[in-house]
Amino acid sequence: MELLLVLLPVFVHELGHYLMAFALTGAALPFRFAKGNLCGVPVPRWIWNYPDNASDKQKKLIAQAGFGLELALVWFLAWPYAVAALAHFLLYPWYAGEETDFKHFL
Repeated sequence: MELLLVLLPVFVHELGHYLMAFALTGAALPFRFAKGNLCGVPVPRWIWNYPDNASDKQKKLIAQAGFGLELALVWFLAWPYAVAALAHFLLYPWYAGEETDFKHFL
């Protein structure tokens, strides 16, 4: 059960992007697998592109929705989820590279 709670934040994160993109544009996000790099350790990632019809404001909301949903659930799930979600948020800038959600946060 703890392992599931540790892996869940990554799926919740991507679900947040997907749901927000669909709600705002009606388009489904196509995901592809990629690898990040954290101090020489490969990190599995799912990468997506914004829908063609997304405005700049919609892109910002889609980017924020990943961590938004992931961190919102910290208050409702057991502590292993919270630890994994916080670690994901803190380590993300170190392995995300050019495909970072943070470039559209501000």
